[in-house]
Amino acid sequence: MSEKKALGGKSLISFIHNREELLNVFGTTIEESSSKIQDLLGPLLTAPFGQNSLATFLEQAGLQNADATSTSSMDKAEAKPGASASFDQGFFLWIKQLVFFERYARLHERYRSISNYAAEVLPLIPASRMYGADIVSAESVVIDGLHHVGHLVHDLESGLALYKRLGFTMTTPSVPAVPLQKAAPLSPFGAANSHADFEEHNFVELATVLTGAGKVPVGTRLVPLQVPEKVMPRFLEIINRTLTKLNACLNRFEGLHILVFRATDVYAQAMRLSLEGIGHSGVASTQRQSNAENKSSEGVLRVLEIDDPSNPVPEGRLAIAGTPTISSTHPNGALGLIESILYVAEADLPEFLLRYEKYLNRPARTEANVNVFELGGSRIIIATDSVLETILPGEHAPELPAFVAFTIRVQNIEQTRKLLLSHGFTPRISSLGGLFVPAAEALGTAILFRQVEN
Repeated sequence: MSEKKALGGKSLISFIHNREELLNVFGTTIEESSSKIQDLLGPLLTAPFGQNSLATFLEQAGLQNADATSTSSMDKAEAKPGASASFDQGFFLWIKQLVFFERYARLHERYRSISNYAAEVLPLIPASRMYGADIVSAESVVIDGLHHVGHLVHDLESGLALYKRLGFTMTTPSVPAVPLQKAAPLSPFGAANSHADFEEHNFVELATVLTGAGKVPVGTRLVPLQVPEKVMPRFLEIINRTLTKLNACLNRFEGLHILVFRATDVYAQAMRLSLEGIGHSGVASTQRQSNAENKSSEGVLRVLEIDDPSNPVPEGRLAIAGTPTISSTHPNGALGLIESILYVAEADLPEFLLRYEKYLNRPARTEANVNVFELGGSRIIIATDSVLETILPGEHAPELPAFVAFTIRVQNIEQTRKLLLSHGFTPRISSLGGLFVPAAEALGTAILFRQVEN
């Protein structure tokens, strides 16, 4: 059966482009339609088949109990005499084909997504159209900076005390909470975390993984997550997979293990990574609650995990996320996160450079025996362990590969130095510029401070 016949004479493409049809199906206003449809269809198109569920998609779309009210006027006009007004045969046949396809994909292609298949077709399109209005704009596929880095620690309370001594203003620690059983009270799970938020729309995350009973630090805020009961098993499966990775990272060493890039259009990034053959999770949308300390709200946060189960990323957790709208002031004069430093074995350097060129959609340049990826006002440095002593005197990588340091831009480096000395730290000079607190004094990661003019 042709696509047009299955959709009552309309092609799927024309159905998607018809705003009135979409509003009828998704039950939304014109103003809300774009974001709502993107959040609904994005995971279906970008997530691996093994993580997707047509039943979940239909539940979120509100289509399981579709009746006459969701049947468009065009469908009614084309319906055969005597046909039930509450039954759209064309739509039913379309869904039936999707069910068959889902079963096949889950059995044989569980690590691929629809966007992976698109990646095999899109290279046939002339390059002049690749970044045109037909697919995505050139601006939408740009990684424009660092979203955040994540510092994993065994004891979050000790970590908070450290960061406050370093002169950072930290948010109240929070932990997600869900009823693990029907009608049960909320239970904390996953990872508890706190942020040092910056005016340059990025942050440093301090986190610990809750294992077993999982002691929640005193004063931690429970953040209830509204998860439909039918979706809960899959939701917990995804969360547990992430926690398994974070646990493995923390078992390696206490320190920096998370690097998240910032992008305007995360869905365009999902398509681009598929074109590059990079495995990923698909786009997930979450709602981050307002920050009571600075009266700001991040709204909807879209995150894309760089995650290939058949070839895991060895250096930690990598992801791409939308621009956060957060800000805070800090006694040490911190303005923004501007650098993350990754050290690798000499023999592995070419492979890492190739991967990050694909992640960031740009080549590295060489500077003072290190490889630098420029991201607007921030950058990522990849170097071998042989030059670590030159850049960060007295430092060594606990294991390879490893994120060994991150850099914060400050207003006045001399004022920052005085604050650090007064709080008992022994800052050293880095050949990259500025000064740094050694990893031995900062729970496993060196923290650099640099005065850089915009």
